[in-house]
Amino acid sequence: ALHGARIATVLHAAAAAFAIGALAALYLRGIAFEYRAGWDSTFLTAQHVQQWLGLVLGPASALSGLALPDAAQLASLRFSVGPGENAARWIHLYALTIALAVLLPRTALALSAAWQAHRLAQHLPLLLDEPYYQRLLPARDGERRAVQVLPYSYALPPALQPALRAALESGLGPRLDLRLNDSVPLGGEDELATLSLPPSPGAVVVVLFALTATPERETHGAFVQALAARAPAGQQLVVLVDESGFRARFGGADGAARHEQRRTAWRQMLGELGQTPVFVDLSAPDLQVLEADKGLQA
Repeated sequence: ALHGARIATVLHAAAAAFAIGALAALYLRGIAFEYRAGWDSTFLTAQHVQQWLGLVLGPASALSGLALPDAAQLASLRFSVGPGENAARWIHLYALTIALAVLLPRTALALSAAWQAHRLAQHLPLLLDEPYYQRLLPARDGERRAVQVLPYSYALPPALQPALRAALESGLGPRLDLRLNDSVPLGGEDELATLSLPPSPGAVVVVLFALTATPERETHGAFVQALAARAPAGQQLVVLVDESGFRARFGGADGAARHEQRRTAWRQMLGELGQTPVFVDLSAPDLQVLEADKGLQA
């Protein structure tokens, strides 16, 4: 809203300035050169022109006291019968009309928009419930957000662990107290009872899968369901799918098609469980995309 008000101020002021420039050019050029006023038309008569002039220039004529010609005078101003007349009064009438139709409204609109911009700048509304601010609030308060990562049937290489932190900080915010568990074996959802999960309702539990795995509801899905059932009220569950191994194994046009098919399979399986997967290539994570990913939003 603040940017919109500032842009509106500039645009309204620019329209007024353009009109002033056009009028200034008319008057300055009129000092050294003579403008002639007249008219010609294939279809309009002098009576028609008089009616149109009364509609367009009538208010300026009433305010300035410069009378508009009658039909007989207009007939004599046709270029087909004479050279017209000196255009001074017409320039004055057009200038006053432009002042009424353009300068005054645009100036009023520019002042109104400038006042609105000033008011918004003094009382800038911050929607603190939006995800962007929610990620920043813990850092402002000096808190560290507990994040526990549970790889499932996937041993994350140590070289990719810094990228995992950077990816999570992009989506969840800075100052994360990150803990990476050992990989849970395939079919190990029964071992959840022995896992110590963060007790804080504001904590985040991240399930880490590899895109190289074919998603199975009986294993991967069961693990996500078991975690969701154990999570305290208000605790966030994030499903992260690392694409680095898949991209390294499959390249080219055929690899792109396989990649999208595998993504679709993960989305479909997790969507049936009410979860939205977050896809990330931990060998080269796109942090800007992750910052806007809804799967990382609380």
